[in-house]
Amino acid sequence: MEGYYLGKPCLLSNSPWHGGNDYFGLRARYCPCTSYELFKKSLKDFYVNPPSVHRDHADYITNNFSDEKMMSEILERINACCSP
Repeated sequence: MEGYYLGKPCLLSNSPWHGGNDYFGLRARYCPCTSYELFKKSLKDFYVNPPSVHRDHADYITNNFSDEKMMSEILERINACCSP
């Protein structure tokens, strides 16, 4: 998230255990997690053809992943689980 916040292009694994897609959706580029060869190909393509960088990266991270935002979502989930 730090690189994304600073406006750096990010290449993320599309592994179901990574969770990057949950955080960034279509805002980031993903590489297959099924083989090292596909990873190398994705990394080379990322270097040769980097994604465009959006100026709102810092705002996106701040608005969606600040301590206050994340705590608010946790409290909402706890309240939903505890309410009858």
